[in-house]
Amino acid sequence: MIRSRRRKHALLGLVVALALGAAGCSAGGTEAAKSTSGTAGTLKVVVPTEPVTLNPVLSVISDARVWGSIMDPLVDVDSAGAPQDTGLVTAWKQSSPTEWDLTLRKGVKFSNGEPFDAAAVKFVIEQNITDPAAKLATYMSVVKAVEAVDASTVHITTKSAYNALPQLLSVVYAAPPAYYKEKTAAGFAKAPVGTGAFVFDSYDPGRQIVVKKNPDYWRGPAKLDGITFTWAPDAASRTSLLQTGSADVAIDVSVEQKAAIESDPKLQLAAEPSTAEMMVFFEAAKAPFDDVKLRQAAAMAIDRDALVKSLFHGDGAKAQPHMIGQLMSSTPKHESPVAYDPEGAKKLLTGSQPAITFSYTVGRYPQDSKVGEAVAGMLEAVGFKVKRNPLDVAKFFEQRPAGAFEMYMYQVSPVFLQPDVYVHGFLTEKSITHHCVDPRIDELSAQALEAGTQAESEQKYAEIEDYALNEKFCNVPLYDVVGLYGLSDKVEGFVAPRNQLPNWSVVSMKG
Repeated sequence: MIRSRRRKHALLGLVVALALGAAGCSAGGTEAAKSTSGTAGTLKVVVPTEPVTLNPVLSVISDARVWGSIMDPLVDVDSAGAPQDTGLVTAWKQSSPTEWDLTLRKGVKFSNGEPFDAAAVKFVIEQNITDPAAKLATYMSVVKAVEAVDASTVHITTKSAYNALPQLLSVVYAAPPAYYKEKTAAGFAKAPVGTGAFVFDSYDPGRQIVVKKNPDYWRGPAKLDGITFTWAPDAASRTSLLQTGSADVAIDVSVEQKAAIESDPKLQLAAEPSTAEMMVFFEAAKAPFDDVKLRQAAAMAIDRDALVKSLFHGDGAKAQPHMIGQLMSSTPKHESPVAYDPEGAKKLLTGSQPAITFSYTVGRYPQDSKVGEAVAGMLEAVGFKVKRNPLDVAKFFEQRPAGAFEMYMYQVSPVFLQPDVYVHGFLTEKSITHHCVDPRIDELSAQALEAGTQAESEQKYAEIEDYALNEKFCNVPLYDVVGLYGLSDKVEGFVAPRNQLPNWSVVSMKG
């Protein structure tokens, strides 16, 4: 919903259909670039942090709000995460539990002239499997072989039954094989090429990234001439840039700035509940949290409702007790879910004062440093002796894979809207975080992926969530984020996306 002062007395808002849904949907999404009443121009966008890389193989999905303007995913999805036939892959067929055939859109070219074909699909899937730094490697490890049958047909064999393959391919972004090999992964990150609505123009590290309209975009040219992306970690600074006209769009404005934007006749506010969730992780195999009672005590010490009320004013976030459940068709109900119980937490600690280090990001996500400080205070209130370890995002993600943390917090976004995304990503033997491995979870995960019906599959996922959250105490879900976007009144066609990745191809500017 988009609000401005000018419409304040008339239902305040312009209701728009979601153009993007599941995490991983590109700037193109399922919706073609369409005409609006706006005119061409260069849009100035300020995001919280500089992208870690512009190479989608190596990137976290949240940075697709920048490089997603250049790239398209293989499969489109709708707002509920269901695969659609409107993208680069126009059809898929599962001939057996481990055999898939994909049909590709004909006539599409990368902006450097290379054809988008089966060879390109085979190449990018294999890059996501074989590159040691590939962010999707854990998920893509399910793929056994990829064959280019002909120019527009790809055959994929998985190692085991995997009913979520189309959703997984919605976060694999097409890249031109010859150019990628010539530049290498590092070189491609400096000047990426895709099939998207915009083409890469320039990158001044530490300052800005500029993209220009792709006149030959296969969905139809975007309305904008280009986009200039800059970054400012402080939410107030992003709002200030918007207010002074130095930015046309400010991503992730804070709830404290909401009133200032809504009261400014030259600004608009766009808001949409997102799939992003702030979550706490415990290293279950590492002292001191190899003791399940300490994990349980920490989980019971955290008051998620108080976090939402005090730091988001009950408006910029929604308390969320589920990790996997929110990705199901109906939210599961567990018999004994862990609840805020500080007195119970104190009893579990039996008067001891365990020394722990709590790591969290600063300036990457809305209110992350304040949430980290608040959670640390809650832990101290029940008896933990907490060493705070706030980190900028680059250092956080550099250290986390090395197992440097014992308890940490960051905002996670499901790269595709299917329960396996969190199970495979966080809880199995081959997971990305590998923080709470248990053979029972691997067994239930395999059963969920082999299930013949969605109901059977979701029953297994409900068992996994109950076990992981309420018996193993692997994680503590905190809240879902409401995406807040500040806009100049010149901006038209902007859709606040559920996955926090705006579709820039449908945006225009008033003359």
